[in-house]
Amino acid sequence: MTKKILMMLIVLLHASCGDDSTTPTTVNPTSDEAPEYEDTSVREIASTRYPYVANVTTDLGRCSGTLLKHGLFITAKHCFRDQDTVPADFTGMSIVFSESGEASAEDNLVIADDQITQVIYDGDTTDIAYLLYEASLTNSISYLSAFPTDYIQEDLSEETEIAVELVGFPSQTGTLKRLITKDCIYTGYQAENKVFPNQVTYDGITYDSNCWAWFGNSGGPVYEVDENNSPIRLLGIVSHTFDVDEDGNIPSDARGNDDFGTFVRTSNFSPMSQTLQLEQLL
Repeated sequence: MTKKILMMLIVLLHASCGDDSTTPTTVNPTSDEAPEYEDTSVREIASTRYPYVANVTTDLGRCSGTLLKHGLFITAKHCFRDQDTVPADFTGMSIVFSESGEASAEDNLVIADDQITQVIYDGDTTDIAYLLYEASLTNSISYLSAFPTDYIQEDLSEETEIAVELVGFPSQTGTLKRLITKDCIYTGYQAENKVFPNQVTYDGITYDSNCWAWFGNSGGPVYEVDENNSPIRLLGIVSHTFDVDEDGNIPSDARGNDDFGTFVRTSNFSPMSQTLQLEQLL
């Protein structure tokens, strides 16, 4: 398992879901050190929970994302090969919705590349991208009939320790499964990402959490949850982690392993409060 997971746009290629090196991610440290929080996260198989959280394949590799409304899907901008120019060709791209939570299940609903009508980047200050498709492809699917439509519209600078869940399809050995990272919080820490040489990135603030994540979680939703772990509103989209050194390496004490494989102990997200084009799209 590689320690360095700086995003290398010229190296990452499509490959099998079990190969971490093909799943895009960017991990950038900040100039200020993020606070330490108790490591309380737990990962579990989502099964039929969060069926609107899908596995997405872009021109760079595999990520996660979620429905905002039928025909409008949100993921991370850094999941695409060129973060300055939207792809002109959608060949090989797909969105895979799975009621069972298995990305390879035979009865999954696949939005294929010829059914994706547009990719939109949400400006330079967010790590957010939208994929558009014909709404009729999903609005009659029973398990996609209900999903959270509320999202955070205000800055969270005055709030800390909000209970959250992170949902996505991290690339681990074996079949891609939808996993929930639970029992974690938005810590209240916000910072800019440090730009490394030869990296294309975005100029924006990300919000920190102590939710475990790994390759493939990028673009997945971070939901505020109630005392029953039911999603209340969408706080943001999984982006990076601050938990790296100046060379972009994840220190050994920042990584862990569970029954599903390797994870990094903290992850940050691009907040929905910074979206520039979402109101127009909704």
